[in-house]
Amino acid sequence: MERAREHRRGPRADFGLRQGRRARPRRPRLLHGRPRRRGRGGRRRQGGRGHLGALDAHLHHQRQALRRRQPAADAGAQPHRERAQKVTKDHSAVAARTLVGLILLASGVHKLFGAPEEFAAVIEKYQIIGGEGALLAAARMMPLAEVLLGLALLLGWRVRWAAAGAASLFGLFLTALASTKLRGIPLEDCGCFGKGIHLAPHWTMALDSLLIALSYWGWTRPTAGAWLDAWVERGTP
Repeated sequence: MERAREHRRGPRADFGLRQGRRARPRRPRLLHGRPRRRGRGGRRRQGGRGHLGALDAHLHHQRQALRRRQPAADAGAQPHRERAQKVTKDHSAVAARTLVGLILLASGVHKLFGAPEEFAAVIEKYQIIGGEGALLAAARMMPLAEVLLGLALLLGWRVRWAAAGAASLFGLFLTALASTKLRGIPLEDCGCFGKGIHLAPHWTMALDSLLIALSYWGWTRPTAGAWLDAWVERGTP
């Protein structure tokens, strides 16, 4: 039995016992910060945590490589993003300008094909312009201005001037309606569309405010959809 124990302990353990001190166990080597396990027969095996440590290190290197490549990818996508935003803004400005132009054209055509005396009677209810001649002149000029501004906005001709003129015209209508409200003048119909469409004054004021905002948006992007301006520029030497 003693010989078997000595054989199991080995020569080093026996030498330590002979010298009067205990033999130190050998410290296992580390693999990725973790001790290696020993299998049967003294063979080292890299199971369990060793494999997990190697996988963690591999994933860490991959994340670092992705972070290094991310700025280059963002720089490549930046022009495409800016181009898409510009196209979206241009299309929305063209849509706003088209809506304003259609409303102006419809309003002006309704009043142009009607008798000017009827529209002059509507203007007289606002109690802003006095005199029959001035009323008839305003009844003839206002629908003509609406038609010209509507065509300019629809065809893309002098877009900034047309959008500024449309916003000024809507601002004039809004001021006239607000003055009647402040002075207590009752109005059943604003008369903006002649005999075609009848709108209450408060709805007309809300519509005028919206059209002013749309006109301003079309004014900010004058080159978007300016078809007639582009055609004139191509035709000039």
